[in-house]
Amino acid sequence: MYLLSPRDCVSAILSKSGYDLVRNSSHPRHRLTKFLRDYMITTVIDVGANEGQFGLFLRRRLHYRGKIISIEPLPDAFAKLESQIRDDPSWSAMNLALGAAEATLSFNVAANSQSSSFLPMTHQLLESAPEIRYNSSIDVRVRRLDSVEDIRNAANDRSLLKIDSQGFEHEILVGAGDALNRISLLYLELSLVPLYEGEWLIEEMISFLRGKNFVPISIHQGYCNPQSGEQLQADVLFCKNVI
Repeated sequence: MYLLSPRDCVSAILSKSGYDLVRNSSHPRHRLTKFLRDYMITTVIDVGANEGQFGLFLRRRLHYRGKIISIEPLPDAFAKLESQIRDDPSWSAMNLALGAAEATLSFNVAANSQSSSFLPMTHQLLESAPEIRYNSSIDVRVRRLDSVEDIRNAANDRSLLKIDSQGFEHEILVGAGDALNRISLLYLELSLVPLYEGEWLIEEMISFLRGKNFVPISIHQGYCNPQSGEQLQADVLFCKNVI
């Protein structure tokens, strides 16, 4: 008779409740903590910060104590972001958008704010989450990353550039110019299917970044269709390929 180990017993119980028991070393949070430590990251540039969710995750869950620069274009989300960081001297924020060229563009505001984008939503996204559709638009200032002195100066071999911009990632990377060459880690939210019109999908972005000497080193599950369970997005961590 096969006897279950204690770990198997716990795993079976958790599985019935819809959870999985995994080794700590394989957990996305553990891996990201390890990469932050191994690459000696002292600055995180958080593009598309919304209300500061990623920064709070770094502070509260990963115990990261380095510098954070958050960039968020939506005024309401930015106001909440500012209130989050008021007592954190190592965390600053800028109310603007980044892109490939200096401009003022119309920005679509989604019902949940996190899904707001310069790009129109596709039917795949609206079918999976019709409640997040756009309900207004505002004009926002767009600048190239390499034209913003504080961000350009923060881009160095101990920095991580995180971009969560709902399909606008390629534009932001183009606008990074030579500053991209100095960054050690990139953390991008990428789509497996078109969720925003004109966005670059995961395979296109991986190919583009290989040409910039970045390679994917960790892929974490992102947004899934709540009805079908199909995975629609993934969070991908890239590192500079040192030859």
